[in-house]
Amino acid sequence: SYMATQEIYVGVSDLCSGAVFIDDTNRIEYPQGILINGGFGWKDLNYKKCTGLDYLVGPEYIFLRKEFWNVPLKTTKETINSVMITLGGTVIGGILGEIVCHLGRIFPNFCKHIVLGPQSTDLINYFKKLNLGSTTRIEIAPNAEKIKHIMSKCDVLISGGGQTVLEALAMGLPSIIIGVADNQLHSIKMLENTKVIKYAGTISDQDLLNKLSSQLE
Repeated sequence: SYMATQEIYVGVSDLCSGAVFIDDTNRIEYPQGILINGGFGWKDLNYKKCTGLDYLVGPEYIFLRKEFWNVPLKTTKETINSVMITLGGTVIGGILGEIVCHLGRIFPNFCKHIVLGPQSTDLINYFKKLNLGSTTRIEIAPNAEKIKHIMSKCDVLISGGGQTVLEALAMGLPSIIIGVADNQLHSIKMLENTKVIKYAGTISDQDLLNKLSSQLE
């Protein structure tokens, strides 16, 4: 948890023979154990070497669900027909609805696959009220195999900067990324600099919708 104090980590480390800490913000000074950060922006965090703490950092230590270990790379199409849209497992209903409605107006013929997290069941009625039409499909908490299937059918992903981006990279699915949380921005910046994604801004950007449609164009 991002709220756990250093004292909690020290207590865990003292109770076991090998503690593993997953970090993507260089949040605290961790006790003895192993620190893992598979993010692309790990260098920006300037980790300080601590005695008794081993560092496994960089993209070679990315956490990737088994379903995405060995997948055929997609062939990038010249034209876009379908888009997968997700902002991760958290409930972000308003902005997600605005994105879907905006893209529906600008690109009415695109088939839009909206993927919601497990806490998002109550958003179904919200999206139904938007009257999104037959070109919009909603998936609630799909498992990894289903996510892989949706990605295989879609031409572009619009996503927050979390785990879904890594799975899209493994598939070779072109991605437009929205910064949803501050801890994602280091990795997003690195991915944008290496030109493997397009970055549309954060969910608080006033011009986000126009940036998204420009990136799709």
